[in-house]
Amino acid sequence: MKLRPDLNVTRDVKVSARTVRRRLKFSGYRKVVYTKKVVIKVGNKRKRVDWCRGKRWRTVENLWRYVIFSDESQVCLGQDHRVYVWRKQEEGWRPDLVKRREQCPVKVMVWGVFVSMGSVQ
Repeated sequence: MKLRPDLNVTRDVKVSARTVRRRLKFSGYRKVVYTKKVVIKVGNKRKRVDWCRGKRWRTVENLWRYVIFSDESQVCLGQDHRVYVWRKQEEGWRPDLVKRREQCPVKVMVWGVFVSMGSVQ
């Protein structure tokens, strides 16, 4: 917490990190984990909903047995990349409150596929 050293430089009485956290909480701030939000445009949201609504009456036999779902994700090994932000509830998500993350030393890409029959032919 960077706030405490700054306070201790300017004041005669030293302040502990716990006191700073307690006073921030008393003032209406809360410590939350910063998560990067994926912003989806309104037009794309509508397209997704329309696509889902068009497929909702389909059964496994006439459509879903011919569809393959795949996705990939990157996993960082060896570090906790949680970034905490103190903010008030009404502030919402503000990218200006967050520092850039450090680079991850080891990255692993994971890819997976879901099919109805268990294997792709």
